[in-house]
Amino acid sequence: MNTVLVLLVILVYLIQFAGDRIVRAVTRK
Repeated sequence: MNTVLVLLVILVYLIQFAGDRIVRAVTRK
């Protein structure tokens, strides 16, 4: 199993999750 690929998938998932929280916080203004 390619560890780099796994880390990349996790990174993308975290970015999407964090981005969703940021968007909700900003639109809540």
